[in-house]
Amino acid sequence: MLLPAPRGPITDRLRGELTHPPHLFDPPPDEAYGDEEDLHLALYVCYELHYQGFDGVDDRWEWHPSVLALRERLERWFEAELARLVPRPPAPAPEEVPRALAALVAADQGPSLSAYLRTRADLGRFAEFVAHRSIYQLKEADPHTWGIPRLLGRSKAALVEIQADEYGGGSPERMHAELFRATMRAVGLDDTYGAYLDSVPGATLAVGNVMSLFGLHRRHRGALLGHLAAFEMTSSTPNRRYSQGLRRLGGDAGARRYFEEHVQADAVHEQIAAHDMCGAFAAEHPGLTGDILYGAACALALDRIFAERLLGRWRAGRSSLRQPLGIPPQAPLGAHPQAPLERPPQDRGGSPLPRPIPPRSPAGRPATCPPEPVSESETGAESETEPECGPGTGSEAEVGAESEPEPAPPIDYVLPLRWQDDTGLEELTAYLRRLSRHARIVVVDGSPSPLFERHARLWREIAEHLRPDDDIHVANGKVAGVLTGMRRARNEHVIIADDDVRYEIAALGRMSALLKNADLVRPQNHFHPLPWHARWDSARTLLNRGLGADYPGTFGVRRSFFARMGGYDGDVLFENLELIRTVRAHGGREACPLDLYVRRLPPGTRRFWSQRVRQAYDDLAQPARMAVFLAVLPAVGAALWRRRPELVAAGAAAVAGLAEIGRRRAGGRRVFPATAPLFAPVWVLERATCSWAALTARFLFGGVPYAGRRLRVAAHSTRRLRHRATRPGAPLASP
Repeated sequence: MLLPAPRGPITDRLRGELTHPPHLFDPPPDEAYGDEEDLHLALYVCYELHYQGFDGVDDRWEWHPSVLALRERLERWFEAELARLVPRPPAPAPEEVPRALAALVAADQGPSLSAYLRTRADLGRFAEFVAHRSIYQLKEADPHTWGIPRLLGRSKAALVEIQADEYGGGSPERMHAELFRATMRAVGLDDTYGAYLDSVPGATLAVGNVMSLFGLHRRHRGALLGHLAAFEMTSSTPNRRYSQGLRRLGGDAGARRYFEEHVQADAVHEQIAAHDMCGAFAAEHPGLTGDILYGAACALALDRIFAERLLGRWRAGRSSLRQPLGIPPQAPLGAHPQAPLERPPQDRGGSPLPRPIPPRSPAGRPATCPPEPVSESETGAESETEPECGPGTGSEAEVGAESEPEPAPPIDYVLPLRWQDDTGLEELTAYLRRLSRHARIVVVDGSPSPLFERHARLWREIAEHLRPDDDIHVANGKVAGVLTGMRRARNEHVIIADDDVRYEIAALGRMSALLKNADLVRPQNHFHPLPWHARWDSARTLLNRGLGADYPGTFGVRRSFFARMGGYDGDVLFENLELIRTVRAHGGREACPLDLYVRRLPPGTRRFWSQRVRQAYDDLAQPARMAVFLAVLPAVGAALWRRRPELVAAGAAAVAGLAEIGRRRAGGRRVFPATAPLFAPVWVLERATCSWAALTARFLFGGVPYAGRRLRVAAHSTRRLRHRATRPGAPLASP
């Protein structure tokens, strides 16, 4: 393998030094350490000296003090980035490590790259994925093997058992790296070691660099084992999907053998890794259990960033590689084998000249794009108007139909916030930090002063953090935050999101694409994780989907249209419905893509119960819906009084069936559990009971409690809002 082309001052300097015999040199100055692409490639080159090395580079450079000094500086930067990116999980008791690993893996909600490759990717994109993976897969298992001499007893034996399988059990043709070469050849790629090093971005290099970082330092041996455990525990299902995707594209058994091998092997390896390796190591070193969990969290986080990079670029109609492969999207497998890649031409000084970019395929991107992970939503479905609802609303044919679609425009993210305690602050901060790379964030914070000041310190580098404007006098604090945030927004496309909403980067791109043709976009929320009360509340979402569309805790809006409306009324309880109806009243275009899934964190059990009557009160804005729920208890009572329980059972079955229809719409089975429809009859009984309580609160007490006062209006009718819209200068606040 030849040295890669430089990506900045550090790799340029490193390349120049390594082409000479070993000698002492000073590391680059501080101002050179700025570009992640440059830093990750430099770190990769330093690490690669411990593996296969580079053609024309003296092997004595491997442990040369000047290289080690530079590597140490790069590692300090990388470890600091990991610390900012990955919240350190609490250290479990040694006996709890396997269970804690399983919980950590289950809680990860990165975008499903494997689902996209199984059902949607064309050959060009599948080949790009394989090219990315070749950087690690052609030396598969090598970084984790550094851990063997650092272990003893059961943990060492378990690691050796896993690694022996990775190396083919002594048969060269069964080594996983060799099986991967066959897959590369099948999709038309050059299987030379390191052939695509110049093509892959820093996000790909980081996936391999973290393994070498953990493997080459004894102090990170716990993190190395946790990383391998996460790697094995998240491997079996994705590899099955990769195999299915390759079969869909025409791949034969030989092309798919690498993925099929991992379906079986890693199902066994995950048990060995979690219990025999990590469990035994935790028992031997109880003070390092936190390191095990941290290594696993780093593996999940970097893999999530990698998936977001690929899906985001593909959704924008662009190659995920720095240099596109030039494989036509619909080429038959094996029809376009690439010759070994030529190196960039060199000038007389030895530095690379720019390599010409291969021409893009005229086919553009496929007509369908991968659905995003989902989230949960607010009450009710109404049919006053007919917004564009359904899979791919906005239409995918319009977004990306050109051969060279433009990248998604910049987007603002407005987060209204009012916390009484900082439970979950660490997790929210990590989410905002990751999000800040892709969106401009405005946090409007109505929290008490001590909390506000703490948030300001944590978020000053990743978000504009401010109080709600003093001149906004509305009862609903969330609306005050939204109105303030929209004043500070700079981009035309804006996402408004509750503090429990968690966007993946690909979903941001799709929201922005939909906003090119809509003034309001309503994605679909779903809960994850899924405690019992989240499944209960998911039944409400499924019933709404069965009847039309749900009410999410997040919207995409066009800033110019929002300004023309003058905002929306903040003296209502059901502010999301108020915003939707205000957009309709002003003639806005609405899109509700049922397959644009955005994850939402479930509330605690106490908060769940506290919201029952308030959510039922929302239905006062939808009289027909309220009438149905008010009739449920009398109807059930009448059936039981007449000794006709079969009528109750039939009604329960019908409700569960409607929820199942909602679960099956637009690929919802991927994110809504099969048990959620079973909660639908229980949820209907709950809502029927709470509807009577809401009606009592309305007529006896003048509304429901909210932030120290009572709110009487759930939401205004579209007709009233339309009348208000025709009166220039009419106030938005309720009289």
